[in-house]
Amino acid sequence: NAKPSSSSSFDIVINCDCVYEPLYGDSWKQLANVLDEALKMNPNALVLTSVERRTADAVDQFLEQLQSSSENISSVEQVFCDHDYRIEIYQAHGCVL
Repeated sequence: NAKPSSSSSFDIVINCDCVYEPLYGDSWKQLANVLDEALKMNPNALVLTSVERRTADAVDQFLEQLQSSSENISSVEQVFCDHDYRIEIYQAHGCVL
């Protein structure tokens, strides 16, 4: 596979409140795949995911998939947490060679 040109990738990817299984089902699996692909295209991209923690939200499963099942994500770290509003922000890092 030829490496895509820089014009075909993203520098910043932001998603907010996209992981909530009671409402969106397991679409978080597809989101994890999209984020993995974005970091394949540009390992230096800034990828941020903001979530509101709720009962049975599937955020833990989403984070686990990002960290263990993604080929192009080297790590995921929490970069913000507001305990009062139950808001968390995570940054995914690409595999830079």
